[in-house]
Amino acid sequence: MNTLSRRGFVAGAGVAVAAAAPVGAVAGPAAAKAVPVLQTHVTGTTPGMIARAGRQLAIGSSLALVREPDNDYDPRAVAVWTADGAKVGYVPRVENQTIQNLMDAGFAFTAQLTSLQPGGPRPDIKIAVSLVSA
Repeated sequence: MNTLSRRGFVAGAGVAVAAAAPVGAVAGPAAAKAVPVLQTHVTGTTPGMIARAGRQLAIGSSLALVREPDNDYDPRAVAVWTADGAKVGYVPRVENQTIQNLMDAGFAFTAQLTSLQPGGPRPDIKIAVSLVSA
């Protein structure tokens, strides 16, 4: 999967949104699908966050994206959490606007850990973000 530009993300998300909820469609027992939309790094990560997350940060593990509208630094903040409730950082500010808009409109996203280099003062975590459609 290639990293998308903001324009490519918006175009892809628009197609995914239309595919997720077609007008006049009847809801059925279809399984949820994850539509890849973005590959990025996680910002604001500290060694302490990595230590608290522990084994939850294995390559391929699922991560949750959670809106933080009351964040003092960025009102569009989208936090990245492990399944057991450890915050590992944020989707970068320059890449979170479309995700935030869609989340606020009721759409769900998930992320998958693709790379982890925990050493140094700023650990490097990379994730693949997907829009969850029904």
